[in-house]
Amino acid sequence: MTETKALVLLFAGLMALTCVAAIVLSVTNAGGVVFGFVAVFLVGLGGFASSCVVMHYGKVEERRKREEIILSR
Repeated sequence: MTETKALVLLFAGLMALTCVAAIVLSVTNAGGVVFGFVAVFLVGLGGFASSCVVMHYGKVEERRKREEIILSR
């Protein structure tokens, strides 16, 4: 899987999670503070997860470049 596909799937999953959380909070008549806490949590989760994806694919790219250098010798 490419980095782009992984990021698209990650953000699609986070969007689905956000929609479910918004529906649940709306049904339970939660206040604005709770919506704010959930929003901050989801934004933090998205930032953490996307940085993990980018770091993982950076390591894969470095490994591929090292293999190319070794094989070209």
